[in-house]
Amino acid sequence: MNWNAARYDRWFETPEGRFAFAAERRLLEAMVAGWPRRGKTLLEVGCGTGLFLELLYHTGFDVTGVDRSEAMVAAARDRLGKRADIQVANGESLGFCDNEFDYVVLWSVLEFCDDPLGALREAAR
Repeated sequence: MNWNAARYDRWFETPEGRFAFAAERRLLEAMVAGWPRRGKTLLEVGCGTGLFLELLYHTGFDVTGVDRSEAMVAAARDRLGKRADIQVANGESLGFCDNEFDYVVLWSVLEFCDDPLGALREAAR
């Protein structure tokens, strides 16, 4: 699938996108509020351009991101630089060991998966 990373990011600059991002940011921050962070590893499956991965990094996690789109991964790498390990990977078949991460986040990604249940199983692994 060929996603246009610049178009994706530009949407978050529209009134609707700013509103959605603010709401999603509040929800994400509330979700992780009680999680220990320093020294804890977090994998975001379907990290896109790294918008939410960057937010998770700034809240204190050691972050890794994967996305199946090379364009999205390139944009995420540009956004985060050396602050994150970002790889091209399919969330339904990750190349990581069992229990390699303390946390796994699937944020707005299941609707893009061919096998959402498979992605959830893989994340739980």
